[in-house]
Amino acid sequence: MENKNVLIVNDHPKELEDLVRDMNQLLRNQDQLQGEAVGALSGEDAIDLVEKGPRDFQFAVVDQDLGSGMDGIETTRKLVDLRTDLYVLVYTRVPSDDPEMIAKFKYEALAAGAYRYLERGSEGQAPKEIHDFVAAMDQLRRL
Repeated sequence: MENKNVLIVNDHPKELEDLVRDMNQLLRNQDQLQGEAVGALSGEDAIDLVEKGPRDFQFAVVDQDLGSGMDGIETTRKLVDLRTDLYVLVYTRVPSDDPEMIAKFKYEALAAGAYRYLERGSEGQAPKEIHDFVAAMDQLRRL
């Protein structure tokens, strides 16, 4: 069975550590979705990881707001340019209640090549939401 490895990109070290740990627990406890989650603290680090091992990741989860350097949209665009078969989820805690701003964020993520844009709920929900994305995209890939 092929592993389903997930690259998680988030510029907050504690949040990234928690997401990677929780995602690895979910992946270890699944028959269909065995793999490993690996973290990157920046878009540049994520690009380096994919360039070094272009077949190492089947999925990427990219925070929209990455602080300094490339943002999540630019990171998504470059990841998809490197690997057209990489399933990318762009996620964020939406900083606005403005529906037009949210629509703009979604459009930019999808135009950059993301398969889905996710407005994150509470901290504890994130690993399950990411896991559900990976499961759905894995099923799509097998069709």
